Formats: sequence, structure tokens, C-alpha cells
Amino acid sequence: MEMEEKNRTLKELLPSVNLLPLLFSYTLDHIAVSSYWIFFSIFLSEEISDSYLDVAVILAIPAIISVFGTTVLSSLSDKTGRRKLLIFIAKVALMMQYVLLLLFGTKVWNILLILALFGIFAQVYYTQVQALITIICPPDKKGQVSSYLIFFASLGWMIGSSLSDIIYDWQGITGSLGFAAGFAIVAGFIAMLSTSKPYSEQVELDHIDIDHEKEIETWVLDSKPRVVEPIKSTEKYASYFEIFKRRKILVLLLTLAILDFGFGPFNVITSVYFKNVYLTHFGDVVLANTLIAKSNTIATVLGMVILFVSGAILDRTGRKPILIFSILCYPILYTFMFFFSSHPWALFAIYLYPLYALKVPTANTIMADLTSDNERGRGMSLVQIEQIVFGNLGAILGCYIADIFPGDLIPRFIPEGIYIIPLFPMVLGFIALILSIFLIKESNPKVLAKIAGIKKMSVGPK
Repeated sequence: MEMEEKNRTLKELLPSVNLLPLLFSYTLDHIAVSSYWIFFSIFLSEEISDSYLDVAVILAIPAIISVFGTTVLSSLSDKTGRRKLLIFIAKVALMMQYVLLLLFGTKVWNILLILALFGIFAQVYYTQVQALITIICPPDKKGQVSSYLIFFASLGWMIGSSLSDIIYDWQGITGSLGFAAGFAIVAGFIAMLSTSKPYSEQVELDHIDIDHEKEIETWVLDSKPRVVEPIKSTEKYASYFEIFKRRKILVLLLTLAILDFGFGPFNVITSVYFKNVYLTHFGDVVLANTLIAKSNTIATVLGMVILFVSGAILDRTGRKPILIFSILCYPILYTFMFFFSSHPWALFAIYLYPLYALKVPTANTIMADLTSDNERGRGMSLVQIEQIVFGNLGAILGCYIADIFPGDLIPRFIPEGIYIIPLFPMVLGFIALILSIFLIKESNPKVLAKIAGIKKMSVGPK
């Protein structure tokens, strides 16, 4: 009995076969991204511009343009259901972007033009995969499936980051982009192997296959096989604005916006920040690149460990406590980072905690709770849009301040402008924490049902 229980528990933790194409595609995509992204900001700051603001603007342009692509194409996907096709088109477009950057990315205007041209597809892949995978999975497994996505993304990031410094030291950004282009297109082909049938239709087909064999035989003999009609939603089609203005969704997006606005500056120039610290103390470029790459790898491995169990926890417990804890980690970690900025090994250790491992799947799961199947693409895109807009606005402001901040004002903690960056997630993370405690409502249907049952029992029969 104990062995059966262990096998059942293990089976519950592992993803079902129908999810694997999307999950493996996500892994390949993140191998592509991590193999160039970790050193792309360093390349920009060392070979294109010495201004932190310029780096932030270059990286913000395609992200902000992607808002329009995400908005239009997510709405189109909800109306047509053609999510797999959009996933594939997005990967082809980004493969072309990497190739063009590889060939012509030597001047700031070339880079801006290429990134702006393909920016419309930058986030489409992620919103559509997140939407599709939460549609084809069981309704009570959305939290677990959101964690699967981040787990497989972390697997890809771990592989890509572990190779990124080797590729960059060997062939520079050219090798990094070539590597990324190859994995991007393979990710698109793998995603096309996924089912696109909603879970309700899969269950309907399974029910027919198992319980109505004789009836199926009759259909075959009659040469008139029946087609299982898709279950049509009776819900009114809601616009983007109608979804956005719902109180629970608006509060969630506001909380995440404040958090991402604070995190934006550090997110954009993380590698530049750490390379500055390591070169100041060690004076070895190869060692600095190695430490940057390996810290990403180790953090990703730790994130995978958390993600392996966090999905099941999300589905069995409340979403709100986990969101609060995930946000709490931001002001704590960046407070330590600010005060230990002159201790490179301490910074290396602090950076190893994977902040995304709880925050991202929890936010995605809450959004999945608050939207129906025919709204899921737009719901997930709202999370992406929030992250893009506020993360990049925060990055532009933070990097501008880092450019102009006087190094002699607080020389112990801010010897150069870039050292002010941890203050943003420290302060704004605390504000987001307060909002999450007092304004975010529980959304897990199981927990809400239990609360309703307890309330009913406490009231008693009328």
C-alpha cells in the first residue's frame, strides 16, 4: 500500500503526456534566450554605448512594441483558437531577429531597427503557450501546470546559462546569437506537436472510447462516424478592457506593476551590475563572466527544486499566502544586496535565490483562476503587458538615475551610480507587499469551497 501511495504521489507530481510538447518547447526556447541574453547587456554596454540609459532604452523598445502584438494577437487567438500557429510564427520571427542581429548588430540604430521590427512577436510565444497549456490541462491542475512551465523554462535556462560564458568567451555575441537562432526554430516545431483540444473535449473523447465501444462499432459499420462537437462556451465575449477592469484582476496587476517597476532596473542590467562588482574586486574578465553565468545556473537549479513541488502546493493551498511570501523576498534580498555591495562573494550568494520560482507561477495561476477558457489568452497577455510596460519604464528611470547619480554622495554604498539599482526593488517591493496583504483576495476554487462550507456549517440550518 505504501508503495502504491508513493507511486500515486509521484505520478501526481509529473506532467501528463499531452503537456510534454509545450513543456519541451519551453525548455528549448529558454536555452535559446539564456545563451545570449545574459551577456547581451554586457555587449551593449561595452561595445555599443557606455550609458546605462541607452542600454535600458535599446532593450525597452522591442518589449514596449510587443505590447501591441500581444494585445492584437492574443485577442485573435481567443476568437479563432489558432494558438499553435501563432506560437510557431512567433518562433520563426524571433529566429530571424537573432540572425539579423548576428549579421548587422554592430551599430545602435541597426539594433534598434531590428528589435523594433520583430518586437511585435517578442511576447506572443509566452502568452500563447501559457494560455494553451492551462486550457488542455485539468481545471484543478492550473497551479501545477503553471509551475511545470516555469520548471521546464528553468531547465532550459540552466542549460543555456551554463554554456553562455563559454560561447561568449569563444565567439562573442555572434556565437551567442547563432546558438539562440537554432534553438528558437526547433522550439517552434516542437510546439506544433501539441494537442489544441480543451480538456473538456479530451474527456469527452476518452469517455466515448472507453464506455461506448459498441456504439462506435455501429458508427463504423454504418460508415457514418459521428463527430464530437466542441463544447461551446455560453459566456459573453469580454473585451480586453472588461477583463482588465474587474476588481480582482486590477488589484493583481497593480500589485505586480509596482513590484516589476522596482525590479525593472536591476533586471535590465543585472549582468552589467555584477560584472562591475567582480571586475572591481577581482580584475579578471574571464572570472567575472564565469561567475555571472554560473550564478544564473545555480539559481535556476534551485528554482527547479522549488518549482517541482510549488505547483502541487498552489493547487492544494491558498494562492494568496504564496504570493505574499514570493513578494516578501524582493525587499529582503535587495536590502541585503544594497548593504553588501562591497562584498562580491556575499552578492554571489544572495543572487542564488530564484525570485521568479514562486512569483511567476503564482501570478499566472491567479490570472488563470480569474479568467475563463475563452479569455485565457488575453488574461495571460495582461500579465505579460504589465511586466513589459512597468518593468521597462522602471528600467529607463532607474538607469537614468544610475547615469547621473553622484558617486561621492554615499561612497560607502554607492561608489558609482549603478550601485543605486538595488534600492528600487527594495523600496517598491515593500509597497507591493503591503498591497498583496490587504488587497489581494484568495482565488483557489478548492480553498474558496472549503471556506464557504465552513461558513455554512457555522451558520447552521435555518
